[in-house]
Amino acid sequence: MTRATSRAGLDLIAESEGLRLFAYPDIASPLHRAYPNENWGFENARGIARFTGSHLDGSPWTIGYGCTRYPDGGMVQPGDECTEAQAKEWLEWHVGEFSTLLEGALQNWINDEMFEAILSLLYNVGPGAEGVRDGILTLKSGDPSTILRKLNSGDYLGAREEFRRWNKAGGRENSGLTTRRESELALFDRGIDNALTLYAAHLVREKGEA
Repeated sequence: MTRATSRAGLDLIAESEGLRLFAYPDIASPLHRAYPNENWGFENARGIARFTGSHLDGSPWTIGYGCTRYPDGGMVQPGDECTEAQAKEWLEWHVGEFSTLLEGALQNWINDEMFEAILSLLYNVGPGAEGVRDGILTLKSGDPSTILRKLNSGDYLGAREEFRRWNKAGGRENSGLTTRRESELALFDRGIDNALTLYAAHLVREKGEA
């Protein structure tokens, strides 16, 4: 059974992604890098002269709260539009999809704060795929990612150090991603603190019963 994501967890992803009612090119794509100051996401791309007069690639095109693929499997296309209600529906669908992937990859239990911090990172970066690209679960080499290996070995302090490594777009450090990683890391740290508090209470209780 897929773990339910809290409202705070959904809000973290939604606020980090931002809402765009019009499809926009990926920030690391040739199109966006060539014309970064266009009004991408806030008006239909087919009405932006830089798009209509360019042959540069903008994929993967994105809409709503970071959605690149619709629930029916179709990919977001330039010119697509949505309502806020649709964007929220797609967000919840994608979060459920990624939550299932994460649950399947984890070999150790982690609490909700830690889980949702990793989930936000996964939503943003993607799971990765062998022979295609590095991601939060799988590297291009086919090996599990460092952060996943550390989570599965119980090295949670080591896992937290991996968050800041994922702050680049197109090989360049991105201030927005750096800020997002810090928000996710703060949530992960709260999870570690809560886990340690519960463990300390357990030790005290065991000592009292001895």
